Amino acid sequence: MPKKAINVNNFSGGLNNNTSPRDLVNNEFQVLLNLSNEVPGKLKVIGDELHLTANALNAIDTLNYGNGLLHYNSDRNLTNPATVTETEYVLINDITASPKQIRILDCNGNGHVLESNVIQYGDTAAKVEMYNIDGAVKVIPHFGSSVGTNKPKVFSYYKFIRRLGASNTVIDHEETGDFKITDLHIAPIKGRDTTKYKPDVLYNGFVDETFFKPSVGSEVFMFAPLTNSSTPDRFTQSFAATELILDNWETYNSNGYTSQREGSMGVMAYFSADTSADTDSNIDIKSNSRYGLFCSKVYKDFNGAKQESESLYLGPIKQNSSSNDIKQNLYLGLVGRMGGREDNYSGFKLYWAKISDYVVADGTNTELDEGNIGIKYLLSEIDFEEGIRFAGSESYQSFGTDELQTQSNPQIIEKQFVYPTTLFTTGSDAYAVGKTITDLLTVEPSLIESGSVIGKVNTGFKTSTIINRRLYIGNVQYEDSNGEIVTKSDRVLKSLPNQFDFFEEESFIDAAIEDGDSIVNLSSVGNKLLQFKKRNLFIINVSRNIEYLEGTFNFKGCEKNYHVVQGEGFVAWFNKYGAFLYDGQRIIDININEVGQPVFDDWESNYYHDNNVIGFIPKTKQIYITNNQSSNNVLMYDIKSQSWFTGDTTTTNNISNIITRNNGDINWLEIVSNDAKLVKWVNSPTSFTKTGVIMKSKEYDFNTPMVNKNINTIYVNCKQTANITLQGFGTKRDNSPLALTDIGTLTNNTSSLKTLKLAVPDTFKNLVSFGIALKSTGAVNAGFEINDIQIVYRDKATRWYKNKEF
Repeated sequence: MPKKAINVNNFSGGLNNNTSPRDLVNNEFQVLLNLSNEVPGKLKVIGDELHLTANALNAIDTLNYGNGLLHYNSDRNLTNPATVTETEYVLINDITASPKQIRILDCNGNGHVLESNVIQYGDTAAKVEMYNIDGAVKVIPHFGSSVGTNKPKVFSYYKFIRRLGASNTVIDHEETGDFKITDLHIAPIKGRDTTKYKPDVLYNGFVDETFFKPSVGSEVFMFAPLTNSSTPDRFTQSFAATELILDNWETYNSNGYTSQREGSMGVMAYFSADTSADTDSNIDIKSNSRYGLFCSKVYKDFNGAKQESESLYLGPIKQNSSSNDIKQNLYLGLVGRMGGREDNYSGFKLYWAKISDYVVADGTNTELDEGNIGIKYLLSEIDFEEGIRFAGSESYQSFGTDELQTQSNPQIIEKQFVYPTTLFTTGSDAYAVGKTITDLLTVEPSLIESGSVIGKVNTGFKTSTIINRRLYIGNVQYEDSNGEIVTKSDRVLKSLPNQFDFFEEESFIDAAIEDGDSIVNLSSVGNKLLQFKKRNLFIINVSRNIEYLEGTFNFKGCEKNYHVVQGEGFVAWFNKYGAFLYDGQRIIDININEVGQPVFDDWESNYYHDNNVIGFIPKTKQIYITNNQSSNNVLMYDIKSQSWFTGDTTTTNNISNIITRNNGDINWLEIVSNDAKLVKWVNSPTSFTKTGVIMKSKEYDFNTPMVNKNINTIYVNCKQTANITLQGFGTKRDNSPLALTDIGTLTNNTSSLKTLKLAVPDTFKNLVSFGIALKSTGAVNAGFEINDIQIVYRDKATRWYKNKEF
């Protein structure tokens, strides 16, 4: 019979050690270890990990497995933030330090240098959820039974001049440009005991009462009403008396009020004190109703995006109790400072609402006023940079400043912002006259119905994703309207649009509750929210205002947050039952080959591990899985060829989650001899040392499974083959196996491809099937490459004598 040959030059099928060796597709392999099939038509050595930092992170000696790393691109360098310099950073959760903090590693150029900036989040080591939205890094410590002072934080750039539109530089608040740390909580104005504050209850909020006043650090409060019917447009409180009240700010000392430049902003709000109508007014005054004043805090980032707290009731606007069915002017004055001068606190809004059926508490039988609160409408917005604007107007008016000598030796002159600018000067500091308001417009209703429940100590969430300018957070713990800490491991909360730190208690998604399972990860593809629990996956469509459940997929959940990775238009993950990819349309089981069979012999026992951590390499379109185990600690799935190969080249150190850098590299943090190292996966071939089989082909029957063959010659086109031996195996006609047997050593140690001819021993005669393997016997060169293997064989003629084959 003539000689025949087959070429083995298509390696794209990758690893399949589950199917019978003779039933494999021609391009599949029983073993593909430390060899990559990523380049079509070639087998090359896989990459390895490389330490990027020498000693920079040595102070960090432990980590939370699979957690604690964030890739962050900034328009500014932390060392010189005033200048726009695009800079790449890696943020690292340092649970070794005290207090616990996020360290920031500058990755520009070839250096990896720790910045002096840190983000302190509390006193208790914890896993963290970290993300970056619009240049602001959010750090959310995981909640638990013992978290000490841990609190969600924001790290962001700020630059502003806050003078309330005025020119005074003594009590202004300026930031020339720097990164600052603030609380994530969109908190309302401070009061004596806001945990029990009920927005629908008519507390009397004046200065001598319970909630809002300088002595408890209230950013805004109402002065007790002091009016006189004989001078109806006046607030009969002198500047000196006003100053004494403002001096009760909680950080006040002998001169601290001025030097700290902190303080409350007091509101003087009152109607004409007499019972006469004002001819130019359109504001109805009735004896059985009142106008209530409400206040919200406004927070603003460097980009000008605002977030607003819920508005709290300051108190009723003073009117003459005998006035009824008339129209009167409203007078408004403001005097004070900009609260605690937090970098993100940019102003406040005053709302009015009509309170019908109003009954004043008598202080003996009743302690709370009663009435029905109507819709809240904007009265005025105070922006610390611009000044004050009134509802329906886009223009701002400036505040002025006024001052008073409060001490002569040493001399102390205290300054306050005032609006209007003539608030006290008209009365030569003996009384105040507010701005006259003749209309209460309804053009800007309040859109915030309740407060944000995330941001206080021991509140937070364990996973998040952003879709359509909303942040979705899962497995949450929050403070409810009664001030109680509530844990909802099944719940997803969603932020207000473009207000990524504001989460209302009633704005939630519950796909499945009380099912004995918890949310592990939230990811997204387009308008699809993927909610992973440990057992099941829920895909929720959030393209409309009302979300709906598209599908529930049993056994498609995941055990750990680091078992999921977001790629280019897809999400990939794995669990005990396999590995999967969702592209926005369908779930693909990437453990199943093109003929519908699993490619791994026992995924759960041999390849799955709780400590597996997943990443995505965009340059080569590969999914990378590694762990801290001693075998099978690298699994790689090539999306292009839809194939797997394995490796055992990485270390067994504890690692963080995996991030993807700007250059397409994947990085993680690793603890090496009690020192943290930033590590990257080098995808270019890297030498390794191993003794054993690194490639084993299918068992070829040459399309004649019942015909004996003699294997004659094997040609191998290869290079850099030090310590590589070609082996063969097969099956005889009687089904007896021929174990792996050496054929010959590959002897091309040059960097040029050469074709080697290897004669096959007589051991490989009279086989019905045959396969090849590559065995390493030591150090394998990084340049080792297989380009083509040709197997030359001859079918043996079948002869019969007296109906017997011989």
